Amino acid sequence: MLLALGPWDVYQDDSGDWHARNLLRPDGAVANITDLGDFRDGRSDHVRAIEVTGSTEIDIYDIALTFPGPPNVVTIRIVAQMPYDHDSGDWPNTHNYLCDARYTSDDYRIGLYYDTADDKFKVFINGADRLESAAQTFDAGDWCEIVVVLNFDDDNYVLYIDGLEVDTDSTSLTVPYAINWKIGTDYNGSNGGDFVIQEYQIFFVELSAAAVSGINGRDLRARWMDVLCEVAQPWAPDGTPGDRGVVASLVADGDARWRSRDGDVHVWDITSGADDETVTVDSDDDVYPVLRLTPKQAKTAGYAYRRWVPVIWTVDAAYSKYPYMLGTFDTAALVTASKAQADGDDWRVVVDGSETDRWFGDSGTAQFNQTATKTWVNLDFQAGWEGTLEAAIGSGDTVDSIDVNEDISGAASSGILVAYHGASYEAFTYTGKNETERRFTGVSRAARGTSALALSADDSVYWVQHDVWVLYGNASATAPSQDDDYKPIFDLGDSTNTSWVYEEFGEDDGLRTGAWTEYGDTYTGNRGVNANPWIEIGVDGGDQQSNRMKLYNPCGITNGSFTNGEKWVDAEDPGSSRVGVVQSSQNGSTWTDEYNVPEPASTETWEAWSRNEALASGARYLSLMGDWDSGADYDETYLEASDCTVTLDSSNTPTHEIGNEQGNYTLDCVIENTA
Repeated sequence: MLLALGPWDVYQDDSGDWHARNLLRPDGAVANITDLGDFRDGRSDHVRAIEVTGSTEIDIYDIALTFPGPPNVVTIRIVAQMPYDHDSGDWPNTHNYLCDARYTSDDYRIGLYYDTADDKFKVFINGADRLESAAQTFDAGDWCEIVVVLNFDDDNYVLYIDGLEVDTDSTSLTVPYAINWKIGTDYNGSNGGDFVIQEYQIFFVELSAAAVSGINGRDLRARWMDVLCEVAQPWAPDGTPGDRGVVASLVADGDARWRSRDGDVHVWDITSGADDETVTVDSDDDVYPVLRLTPKQAKTAGYAYRRWVPVIWTVDAAYSKYPYMLGTFDTAALVTASKAQADGDDWRVVVDGSETDRWFGDSGTAQFNQTATKTWVNLDFQAGWEGTLEAAIGSGDTVDSIDVNEDISGAASSGILVAYHGASYEAFTYTGKNETERRFTGVSRAARGTSALALSADDSVYWVQHDVWVLYGNASATAPSQDDDYKPIFDLGDSTNTSWVYEEFGEDDGLRTGAWTEYGDTYTGNRGVNANPWIEIGVDGGDQQSNRMKLYNPCGITNGSFTNGEKWVDAEDPGSSRVGVVQSSQNGSTWTDEYNVPEPASTETWEAWSRNEALASGARYLSLMGDWDSGADYDETYLEASDCTVTLDSSNTPTHEIGNEQGNYTLDCVIENTA
């Protein structure tokens, strides 16, 4: 059996460099393809191979390899499409190389090329052409399989064309150690023949004539099994920690070895506290149950009502404890209808099965028992996923899978999708996915109280990372236990999901969400002193470092409006034109000066300042930095702001829907397999 050290996932980055990823390596490490090294592992009897397979063409690149030896043997196999007729005048060179390898001189070289002088394939080995075919008569577009077997220990060298032995040689030659295989050209990167190389293999083993004849027609490839692993969502559907680290699929020789089939639907109406049911399987298939449990009677006590709130995160970055407002609710109407307590004690938010802290707006109609109550929570997000439907879905269609046009590796292995047609949306749950087919499987439609829609091809679909519910309607509920250490720091009454209004900027313990961070000489109170909470963002100037207060938001920041600010400079001012600068950055390391805050008109006098500044496109960081000067005569400066309104990039900020009011059902059961 031939064991492939691979398969290697070969790709080209934006800089044009080729890389290879060994799909069987548990760490998924990526190595530059010129540094794959030798495959010696302390066992000379191992059969080893590398294989590069391209669906259309393999471009030019090196593979740096050392003969594993002993034994010093190698088999090279290439499947290539001929670009021109055998006798065409369009060939770019006399010697048109399919591959070449050379060490310090031609005395350590292995090259395979097509010679237009006599229409032959030839193999150059250590100083001379050692092997050649008969004259060829192929046409443009024909495929040709060429196998070269080289045994430097036994001085046995063989050339095969399309499975047939065409030439041999027995010259005593020295093995060319530490050579670079170049595909598609000679060792200098020239004399290429415009071949479409579909398969390229190097086996560190001597294949027999019988084995080589079996490869004709491209039947034999380096055999492998892929275990394709995907990270499972870290929480079970009930909100408890999940027991799955990964979900794996087994693929042998490039084909999935397991295929699911449509399940048999069996309806069981449970009418008593203890019940059992027998399900007969009408096949020899290995099967497992997929249970969908639906309560049939609403609660008569506790939280009588609920609304589903899907939050859609599309940013290509993760964020822990992102402060988010779950919309505005007319809680005054609910209180009037006796559906909620006037103090909001029964207003609860459940995320993935677990209750989480929630906060209301602290002023005006944003408070509870008002017409536009704001409910804020902190949510953890992974990088988002979004796509488009591959085909239309009718409102009456039975849906057990959903195909999309985009790669789905960024979505969880099971979870919730929301698809939009115009402003209308439908939720789907899914239990698995097939990344090769770009297909979500185990799908149930009209989930979470939504209705089935008529969806069109290319309608947008989003992965919903959290199952968020707002519960209310419990007259007996008392105030929930809140951990205000993590309460968002900005003003919850005046802020929205696209505008964070800061009157405080953080606390010393660093736990409040949405907070600014410090670097260098900074202060958090009025006129150069510290306070907790931070009622100012203040920066010193004068020393030779970047003293800054900064804010990061992965969704992007488009504007910063600083108000109620003050600035000060000492009497030894050497004449600097600024006391500080408003900056932006995309990555937190390279900063763009947006606005130079000019020095006060008078030294050692506090002077007011404000600035409403639009930031450079793509900014994710906003910073207030103090000025600095080198030398002994630097000026001491202070720059601070008491308030700041930060405008977020509305094209990237999370969005949500507020579902219809539903009765709140509960179900508590134990299911046991007694077979």
